[in-house]
Amino acid sequence: MVQIRVYIVEDHPIFREALLSLLQQDQEFDIIGSAEDAQLAIKHINKLKPDVVVTDLSMPKLRGQQLIETI
Repeated sequence: MVQIRVYIVEDHPIFREALLSLLQQDQEFDIIGSAEDAQLAIKHINKLKPDVVVTDLSMPKLRGQQLIETI
């Protein structure tokens, strides 16, 4: 079975941890990383090359829409 490589970007730690926990329960997903802000995420995403990025759209500094356009 090929796993879907997922990276999560969420600035609220409780929600980020809950999402990580939920997705880790499904063997179809391989959670390869997470970040609390879009700027850090860009550095990781460029190196890790995930299949899917799950991002919050409303974050301080760099918003989710800008992250999507950048990656």
